[in-house]
Amino acid sequence: MDPSPGFIAHPGVVVGVHKDCVKVKIESVSACASCHAQGVCTTADSAQKIVDVKPDGRLFHVGDVVTVVLQEQQGLLAVLLAYVFPVLLVLMALTTSMSLTRNELLSGCFAIVGLMVYYAVLFSQRHRIKKQFLFFIEL
Repeated sequence: MDPSPGFIAHPGVVVGVHKDCVKVKIESVSACASCHAQGVCTTADSAQKIVDVKPDGRLFHVGDVVTVVLQEQQGLLAVLLAYVFPVLLVLMALTTSMSLTRNELLSGCFAIVGLMVYYAVLFSQRHRIKKQFLFFIEL
């Protein structure tokens, strides 16, 4: 099933039904996971994730096969928060601290501490961030 333009879709299975959310297990698969050599390759990556989906009035049961959809813009925001911003932060911390201290070990420590602070702030704001990512089940 192809998602509508502007949306990212993943097939999933309902693993829990609550009055305020439906828990859906999706399998996140890397591009090389479908390769014929994935059994011997250490870079093949696939992980199962459980996402919370707001119910839309329809009745779901554990074991139902569904398609979970997310707006493409929200997917891009997730990539920015998880990958792009941290890389930029590390590069900025390294270059700034190297120009100030001329010490590689100290600069590396500053970069790692900066990254730890970034992810701690992200973790502390997880409930607020979670509200930005609205998954829904496609008909």
